[in-house]
Amino acid sequence: MTIASEVERLDTGDSEGCKYRGGHREVLTPTQTDLIPYILKVEESGALCLSGSAEGAAWTLPSAEAGLWYEFGATVSVTSTEVYSVTTASGDFIKGVIVGGNLTADSSGDVFTGDGSTHVTITSNGGTTGGLIGDSFVLTAISDTIWVVTQGVNVGSGTNATPFA
Repeated sequence: MTIASEVERLDTGDSEGCKYRGGHREVLTPTQTDLIPYILKVEESGALCLSGSAEGAAWTLPSAEAGLWYEFGATVSVTSTEVYSVTTASGDFIKGVIVGGNLTADSSGDVFTGDGSTHVTITSNGGTTGGLIGDSFVLTAISDTIWVVTQGVNVGSGTNATPFA
């Protein structure tokens, strides 16, 4: 049996592209020195969005549309003077749960909830709200205004605090 070396891509022929990119995911790791937000595109739905810099990363989601999803993760710990953030488009909100873990096991396990009516950003600061290597969460649009966070884990230090704002 021979495994193909070229990836077959699914496409609708539309300029917006295909919302699901098949078995091979797009990996986005923008380099941002001044935290100019990387504005995610609809056609990047399903991408793995990695923060690969101690200077953090800033992401802006496209307008919610049921079925769109993005996974976020930290491969480098951000410093406490920088942040790793994901912000919704205007008029959209975040709902769901992130478990806040701590480098000290006896202070881990706090649960933070996005309320779906006021929360528009998830921010990790390299300390109390997470942002250390191992942070990971998925945001999936379930309507034209709501993103739900699943599989949310923030790894931080100090007293855990909510990453939702």
